This record gives sequence, structure tokens and C-alpha cells, in this order.
Amino acid sequence: MLFDGSTAFLDPKARRNLIQLLGKLPHTKLIATHGIAFALEVCDRTILLKDGRVFADGPSSELLYDEKLMDDCGVEAIPGHKNGEPRGTRTRDTRIKSPVLYRLS
Repeated sequence: MLFDGSTAFLDPKARRNLIQLLGKLPHTKLIATHGIAFALEVCDRTILLKDGRVFADGPSSELLYDEKLMDDCGVEAIPGHKNGEPRGTRTRDTRIKSPVLYRLS
């Protein structure tokens, strides 16, 4: 299944409902988003694009916190990475086991 900008214009409750729905779907999902925090929350794997080409591919928990990589890609990394672990540990893993495609212009 392909999702493009699926969180645009959603209020917080609708966003949470979408995340829960995505987690329940058994299909492979390709999610195109500019929402880095959303990508981190729902996807184990991230593919970063720059100038129409794959710039980086790997675990969301590593790529999206990598300040140098994200800066080279032209976007800000998620702040708060400390000692290899994201700040604010979750009590349960709600991430979807599917890639995210993060489009950069």
C-alpha cells in the first residue's frame, strides 16, 4: 500500500487513529512524508531522497538522528539523541515494519 502525505491536515486524534490503523494493516506499506517525527514513530526503515535519488537507506532510529547526514541532505535531524538512544523511551513499540520514503526538494 502507498501512502502520500497521509498526516497532512490531521488533528492529533486523527493522527493517532491513523498510526493505529497503519499498525494493524498486514500489507507492506510505502509512506511518503515530510514528517520526520511521524516517520520515526511508525517506521523501522527510512529511505532519504535528495535530487530525485536515494541519498541514504537504513534504520529510522539511526538516520533521522544523524545530524551530519540529515544536514548533508538539507533537513534538520530530530534533536535529543543521547548515547545512541532516542530521548523519551516508549513503553511499547508501535512502529510499522515498513519503509518510509522521505522526499526532499
